[in-house]
Amino acid sequence: MSTPIPPVPTEAAPAGLSGPQRIVNTFFAPSRTFEDIRRKSSWWVPWLLIAISSLIFAFVFVHKVDLVHFARQQMEQSSRAAAFEQLPPEQRETQLKFVAKIIEVSFYFSPLYILLGVLIVAAVLMAIFNFGFEAAIPYSRYLAIIFYACLPLIISGLLGALIVYMHPDPNTIDIRNPIASNPAYFMDPSNNKFVYGLLSGVEIFRIWIIFLLASGISINSIKGKVRHGTALTVLFTIYAFVVVLRAAWNARS
Repeated sequence: MSTPIPPVPTEAAPAGLSGPQRIVNTFFAPSRTFEDIRRKSSWWVPWLLIAISSLIFAFVFVHKVDLVHFARQQMEQSSRAAAFEQLPPEQRETQLKFVAKIIEVSFYFSPLYILLGVLIVAAVLMAIFNFGFEAAIPYSRYLAIIFYACLPLIISGLLGALIVYMHPDPNTIDIRNPIASNPAYFMDPSNNKFVYGLLSGVEIFRIWIIFLLASGISINSIKGKVRHGTALTVLFTIYAFVVVLRAAWNARS
């Protein structure tokens, strides 16, 4: 009579990262977060944190800055400045109050704008890397990669809110560039709008995000077909094109 052979115990699969662990690792060990995204492509936690930080900035800005004064500044710097000045004073004030209300509402809707922007960017990156480089990354995973890569926006958003809150005259802050995280911060934007636009693109947090995106895409590409250097080159090329295009557009106004 043969002795039965006991079954070989199967090795337990390693436990995945928790939500807080993913967040922390994105800043200190991003490869661990992006490797865990291959297991589960959940993205609502980073989106929620980014949304909260954007709402904090919106709340501080709306309550510390004179929005009518801000609307007047924006109008004076736009291509419609001449037509605006020709309006009767009553019409100008009415229009400024209307624009100020739109600005206030748009600030509070910033989490939805962020979500919409990421949905579009994910589709663009999927088209580029899946069809151009055979990355074979699912759309849902691109969403997770982008949202976790964008977590540095929390830092920039909270810093911006702190600067607006602590500033003796928040009305003098350039809302397009409130943090000294790029060379354009130290320039007068009215001197050379094109150069200002180019230098504002050399921004610490955006560059940080691009490096994280490249890491996430290379780690999640099937069989490592997209190397980190390749992803970084493609992403920086796209970003440089957008920066130049936006600088040229702003220089026209």
